[in-house]
Amino acid sequence: MSAKKGFTLVEILVALFLSSLVISGLIGLWVSATNFATSSKQELLWRNQLSVGARKMQKDIIEAVSVSVSTGLNNTPNPIPCEKGGKAFLTIYKNYYPDLRACLVPVDPNSVVKKASKVFYCFIPDDSGKSGSIFREEGIFRCDQITEYNCVCDGKGDLIVKNVVPGTISIIALTGMANSFQIQLQGYLEVGKNNRPVTINYDKTFNSIGGQ
Repeated sequence: MSAKKGFTLVEILVALFLSSLVISGLIGLWVSATNFATSSKQELLWRNQLSVGARKMQKDIIEAVSVSVSTGLNNTPNPIPCEKGGKAFLTIYKNYYPDLRACLVPVDPNSVVKKASKVFYCFIPDDSGKSGSIFREEGIFRCDQITEYNCVCDGKGDLIVKNVVPGTISIIALTGMANSFQIQLQGYLEVGKNNRPVTINYDKTFNSIGGQ
């Protein structure tokens, strides 16, 4: 009878070495795919947040009878300081004319506008100073008890979008276009474990039913 020949120690070591290379490659691919999926999810959530916030801003501007754009952070040296340290760059009045201190007169004489509101969009920088967040605040008051509402900007309002680059927010009243306002801002975010940079340049024009 002939003895069965087994694997030599060298063959076993070579097999283990090749197997480790294959496994390392598969692990590397899995880690890369996981990082890409994570970073893509972070980017998508951020873009969705900006999209939802922009729609809310658009809705406010469309419903406004008066829009103040004299507080743009980029095109005005003195934006409105709020009570808690943030700065308001957009002020919107609904159903209320601030110059007249009067509510909107309804078309139907039998109906009465009972409530009006003043909406602020304010910017709060983060601790690093490299980015910040935009918040929305709304003060609602009765037309027969008009009380001036000032922005607080304490970070407890509705969060519109995070990771906005300071100094890039601009609100422009377009000349030759009645009640049209151009909103510009830039967002910057590093996503994933590799800190992949993502930049968004937002530039939209909205129209209001009134304005000044």
